[in-house]
Amino acid sequence: MDNEDVILSVIATALGKASINIGCSYNYLELSKWSNASSVASALNEKFDLQMTGAWVQKASSLKDIIEFVIQNGQMESNGKEYGLIERIANLLKPFDNDYDRLVYSNIPSYTLSKVRRDHKLGSSVKILYYREVESYRTFILTEDGISYSDTKEPRLEQYSWGHIRSVEFNPKDDRFYFYFSEDSNDCDYYYGYTLLKNTDNERCTTFANVLTQIAECFENEEQKLMDQVYSLMDEEKHQEALDAVNKLLDLDSEAQAFYHFLKTRILVEMLLEQEMSDDKLIDQAKKEINVAWSTLDEEALVELRPVMNTMDGILHNMCGESYQARNFFVNAMDTELSELKTEAEEYYLEAEEALQETWNNYTKVYDYKERKFIMPVKDIAGCTASDINVFRMNNIPSCFHFPAGHPVANELYIGHPYNPSVYIPYEGSEYTFFLDKIDELCYLLQCLGATEISVTAIRGKSVNELNNSATHVGAEASVKFFSGSAEYDNKFGSEKDSQSKNSLTLTQKFDPLKAPYLPEDLIWYPEQTNWQRLVQQRINGNMLEYHQTISTSETKFVSTSEENDLKASAKFLWTKVNASYKDSLETKFRQSVETEWKVDVKFRSIMDFNQSVSANTQSERQAKAEVCLTSEEKNYREEVLFCLEEGGVISDAERLFLERKRKKWGISEKRAQEIENACLDELLTDEEKEYVEELQAVLMDGVVPDNTRRLLERVRKSLNITEERAKELELSLAK
Repeated sequence: MDNEDVILSVIATALGKASINIGCSYNYLELSKWSNASSVASALNEKFDLQMTGAWVQKASSLKDIIEFVIQNGQMESNGKEYGLIERIANLLKPFDNDYDRLVYSNIPSYTLSKVRRDHKLGSSVKILYYREVESYRTFILTEDGISYSDTKEPRLEQYSWGHIRSVEFNPKDDRFYFYFSEDSNDCDYYYGYTLLKNTDNERCTTFANVLTQIAECFENEEQKLMDQVYSLMDEEKHQEALDAVNKLLDLDSEAQAFYHFLKTRILVEMLLEQEMSDDKLIDQAKKEINVAWSTLDEEALVELRPVMNTMDGILHNMCGESYQARNFFVNAMDTELSELKTEAEEYYLEAEEALQETWNNYTKVYDYKERKFIMPVKDIAGCTASDINVFRMNNIPSCFHFPAGHPVANELYIGHPYNPSVYIPYEGSEYTFFLDKIDELCYLLQCLGATEISVTAIRGKSVNELNNSATHVGAEASVKFFSGSAEYDNKFGSEKDSQSKNSLTLTQKFDPLKAPYLPEDLIWYPEQTNWQRLVQQRINGNMLEYHQTISTSETKFVSTSEENDLKASAKFLWTKVNASYKDSLETKFRQSVETEWKVDVKFRSIMDFNQSVSANTQSERQAKAEVCLTSEEKNYREEVLFCLEEGGVISDAERLFLERKRKKWGISEKRAQEIENACLDELLTDEEKEYVEELQAVLMDGVVPDNTRRLLERVRKSLNITEERAKELELSLAK
């Protein structure tokens, strides 16, 4: 059986026919159909080691053309010689070798190769298949990678890979070779016939153009063959071999480079999922590949590949211990119509949510305010991620969050309280809600400091009536209603309203405070308000009688204009995802609020007027005084000092060593520690003991009472009715 019969037999088998002959027409064989053409190409490629495509078979005009191509380029058993791809291409180019300024492959001298590699910036391993010297400084070459034109005089270097070249045609009218890169006739480049061949014979130039097209198809066929090999190896779970094959695809410099980076990521992720131990090197490699794919794939490809890529990116982040980022990638991966991909992504998402439960329970402690500032609960979370809004499913909102009554509501945008980490309120109107909350706390603080009259006057914006009428409050324990809280007073005067206009301009209430001024606990705004802190010091340590402060909503606006613009875009995206009416939401949630400014005026009862029994230095009042200016570390130190002084008011040697360790740990100076200890002693001493201590401090020299003053000090002790034992304790405490 000769070569022709062997080829016909292979084609017949591929088409499911017993036999065919060279006279069979294309219509009879139905080779214009893609399925038949593809089957024939695959069979011939496998038998004769070709890179033929179904598209080429469809374009062939007869069986004779197919047979001639196979005999010329295939590995025929009859001639006993097998050609590799490079050798077959060299064989196609050989007729154009003139042993002078047109040289083919093995006929190119080594000294010429060196110059060519230098001029065309080629590596030493790149095979040069054809060399054409136009001038000593101007050359055109064909390599295994593509075509290259160099002009070292201009200088100029143009290179196109075979993967980018669709076809080559010669136009005798303008003596140009046209290299087409797509079906668009305008997507091309050209070179004059003299540049490529020197010989301007039209027939010869047309033949050369056809050869160049065949070479491009050979490399295209090789690419398709490698692609089929990759998919086959992936199906067989031979991941290392598939990885080697996809690396060869990447070496081809094809137009599909971006897709091959995606394919390589997929193989690497499968390899990582197979391994029992984590492989950091492999993870880094996979992350690098997927980043390249994200940045180079066009939007059309991303539409199809985005769900898979999000899932892979989520898996990689999960392997790095980045559960929160992984969870968001899985959320995006769920945004697909393909049920299989959606189900897989949701399974990964639920696993990530479970891993994040501890983080959710401590969310406000784990993330700072800027990172957790905005949240939005939704029912369907698929595809709902935004850089500046944290999105949660309604059934899995962190337990540490607290909302106003009736909330949370699906698709509502919330903002976190800047000073009360667990509280979130609707973003709509939040500026004014925070404003009311701040006013509430100030009025409560003023009551605790012994206010007899508080007046709130609207300077501009909203009426003060809303202070009492407002039903919106920032959490159950985050604030108090106007003039409420645990302050002790007798509100026997009621309220007086100034009705100068339809809306009240001033709201006034009067009180009869029963308790000496003190600093209440659990204040929210107070730690950040330095003017309030000075007020407390002046009121408790002095005798301030009046106080005035103006508060504006500008002070409770915690979102800048640029931040709000970004937030608006993110919210619009999320509302579109959940099919909410974002147009109405944007108008209401982000409407410009009217700036409101209120003035708070207060009158205090004189500390001298408080009943002695009430205003005496009780333990709680002394504590309030002592704590006003203490840092958290100093407060901790004070608690330890009070504990050591509980029995007898004396600090033992062991207790002194204990306190010294605590002082150093908390970074408190010796001078400051002594001041705190003296203040603690002051809290525990009676008036008589204070007087005795003053006398002691006056006579002590280096911690010792001189003998010549001991008798006078004893007389003072007796006059103050202090026992000898107690006097010794006080003396020892001062001596230390």
